[in-house]
Amino acid sequence: MTPSESPHNLVLEMQQTTALSTHHADLVTDVAYDNYGERLATASADQKIKVWKKDPVKGSWDLEDEWKAHDAPVLQLAWSHPEHSNLLASCSYDRSVRIWEEVSVPAASRNGNSGNATTGGAGGSHSSTAGKRWVECGLLMDARGSVRNIEFAPNAFGLKLATISTDSYVRIYTCLSPTLSDWQLTTTVSLPSLQYSPAAKSNTNAGSTAGNDDVSQSHQASTSGGASGLTLTNALGQSSSSTSGTSSNSANAPNPGKGNEALGGWCLSWCKERWWGQVMAATSGHSGIIKIISLSTPTPTAILLLHPPSATSTNSISSNGTPNSSTASQGLGAQAITSLAWSPACGRSYHLIASGHRDGSVRIWKVWPPAIGGDGAGNTSGVEEQSGRGGWRAEVAAEWGRGDVMVGKVDWNLTGSILSVASEDGRVRLFKATYAGVWQLYGTFSAEAPADDASAEADDDGRMHE
Repeated sequence: MTPSESPHNLVLEMQQTTALSTHHADLVTDVAYDNYGERLATASADQKIKVWKKDPVKGSWDLEDEWKAHDAPVLQLAWSHPEHSNLLASCSYDRSVRIWEEVSVPAASRNGNSGNATTGGAGGSHSSTAGKRWVECGLLMDARGSVRNIEFAPNAFGLKLATISTDSYVRIYTCLSPTLSDWQLTTTVSLPSLQYSPAAKSNTNAGSTAGNDDVSQSHQASTSGGASGLTLTNALGQSSSSTSGTSSNSANAPNPGKGNEALGGWCLSWCKERWWGQVMAATSGHSGIIKIISLSTPTPTAILLLHPPSATSTNSISSNGTPNSSTASQGLGAQAITSLAWSPACGRSYHLIASGHRDGSVRIWKVWPPAIGGDGAGNTSGVEEQSGRGGWRAEVAAEWGRGDVMVGKVDWNLTGSILSVASEDGRVRLFKATYAGVWQLYGTFSAEAPADDASAEADDDGRMHE
């Protein structure tokens, strides 16, 4: 079945079951479920965080606690794995990351409170009628710019939190205390300083080029010639400014975000599979380049670059040459990435990484780890290298876009089979791959979406190819 023959009934208009009135005083900036999907945290530009719990009988969401968390709009929330207690991390424009722990409230403290939760200043005292409250157990102030994205590491690597800020640094914090109060900065990575090594080898014919992201991108775009050959870099050199230790070692590193936050760091996502060590995807600036970084070595190393398809190449990503539905312009900043999501592996021989862009486009990368026998950093035997199976490699698996609506957030379900895309038009769209590997619009929902809009969605978004 070709995309043009796709029936409109494949697009489902999601039925609203519950309307959650958050009563935030400003824009809701992020919504995050806990590991079991039974609790929900909302962040807002009103500087507050609210935690909700679902009533299994009524199906409604009840407010458990709320408090002022920061002195500026809260940008994102992240839940920890339940093995590490109930922790909630938040980041903000005020350049701080705060980590909150849910603790029990003595009965004497609860008796004097009634109604909804009482709020105090950022990190101040507050209480809840639910018998528990959220208290600050960590304050991270190392960033020299707005902290855009945070994510706890997979449970196999312990209690670690990764942050990325507009000073173009990725920082990894590790909790070293059983009381969850001692958070140490253990790894600092300057994204612009990750360069090609003269000894790095590529599966394409492109030579190694020392320099920044823009030089690397233009070099590979001129030598690869196809979407599938743009990102096959085995190993990248070590950064002279990427350090393990405190952030003071990175004081003299370049800071492209200074004075222009659009050039700083934007988003990151951990590899959910423990087999390959601590690996994450991160991006900064508006070049649209995604860096796959290995953190298992003493010095963090970029092991793969995912370059966007060049503006001169066709927008097609299908094997038969059929163009996709993207109508986005290729001007400056069109490839800027606003969200990254690394899918769960779930038994696949490859990984999927989704990226949402400022121009409204969504791109899915298929990433293959090294063949069995490799060391995870691109070092393989001569037979593997000659056969093209050595090192990390990737290609664009799907790409689509509306062209005029910026993507706010992309995220995967627990099995990595459905991708949700939240856009600035107030809608969340769900995409799913068919058995033939064709990504199609599976459903859409919005509080203000008209009932007869399903057919229009299929015409605009249902033509996506592998």
